[in-house]
Amino acid sequence: MSYDFGDHQIDADQVFYISPSKLIYATVNLKPIVEGHVLIVPVRKVVRIKDMTRDELYDLISTAELVGRTLEQNLNATAQNVAIQDGKEAGQSVPHVHCHILPRKAGDFERTNDVHELLEKHDATPLTKTDKKQSQMVVDDDKRKPRTKEEMKEEATKYRQWMQEAEHH
Repeated sequence: MSYDFGDHQIDADQVFYISPSKLIYATVNLKPIVEGHVLIVPVRKVVRIKDMTRDELYDLISTAELVGRTLEQNLNATAQNVAIQDGKEAGQSVPHVHCHILPRKAGDFERTNDVHELLEKHDATPLTKTDKKQSQMVVDDDKRKPRTKEEMKEEATKYRQWMQEAEHH
């Protein structure tokens, strides 16, 4: 089984959470900016937020909150970015609504808001080397490669366990 994400297919073993309504899923990210950078996606292929149903919108936000809280706790993060780029001109590179969850820690970037620039360039520009000015990864177009399916499956398995534990508390 797989899930639609724009013109891409997400393998079921990369999905670590499906909302109780089955309207929304959470998946690991092919090219994460920080540890725990995941995507919350409607099961139905919908390009813009304005095209979502009220149930999908509610479920998207509820799922983002649950997933974000769970990752934040398990990764010892102290904050998170929750971002939606709604439309091409807003930086949306895959024409399917998706919410980025990025667990954050003190000092993960020299300037806290640097993450926004990286998120905007996320799908088009790779991150592979450490910059002296940043303690996090920085853009390096020539070197960044997508993670392997096995790496993504392994991460999803860990996150799936965390989500199951969170639901039982």
